[in-house]
Amino acid sequence: RGERAGSGGGGGGAGGRARSRGAGVEDVEFEVRRDGVQHPRVEELPPSSGGAAPPSSAAGAAAASWSKAGARAAASSVKGVVGYLQPKHVTVSDVIGVWRLDQEVSTGPDELVQCPATVEFLPDGVVVSTYDGEEFASRYTFNERYWPRYCTITFEARAFQGPRDAAPVTRLYRARLKPSMLNPGVLSMRGKIYRVPRSRFGFKGRRIKCGVFRGSRRR
Repeated sequence: RGERAGSGGGGGGAGGRARSRGAGVEDVEFEVRRDGVQHPRVEELPPSSGGAAPPSSAAGAAAASWSKAGARAAASSVKGVVGYLQPKHVTVSDVIGVWRLDQEVSTGPDELVQCPATVEFLPDGVVVSTYDGEEFASRYTFNERYWPRYCTITFEARAFQGPRDAAPVTRLYRARLKPSMLNPGVLSMRGKIYRVPRSRFGFKGRRIKCGVFRGSRRR
């Protein structure tokens, strides 16, 4: 059974609305158009201000994320290959001479101090640092290795002076050496700086990492 509602009359009217109900069925609104046929009324929903992104946007974001991950992996792979193929062999005669050290040392919580210094490696296995005309000499250990391994050097030097140090203090330095890939005449070392506590009787304790450094010289 249907009931006509609206202002339309015959076929020339603007149309009307009808409601139909069956047993156990909710009310359904129909729209009677000019052709005289009842059509279910469709309500347009307002555009949503939030919710999930359209499938095309989600796919684009996923593709961009995968592209960035692939670029990072490729860059890491290229860097690893270049590092593996670059020349690494250094002799002890290459090490002998004056080196400039650029140091970054932690001297407290959230306190990082940069300190340049100069040390000289001698042919007899001695490394010398100078401050106010006073020399500090120590022994260094050079390990010569062949490709693809790096040559290494370990030494102690009074080459670091923090903001609360009246004079340079002794630190332990361990580094890898390699010639420059673009300029074989330039040598570089890169390594870590350690603080070695000493007991009241002069015994050395366990070393504690406190910074990093880079060194360079021309051969």
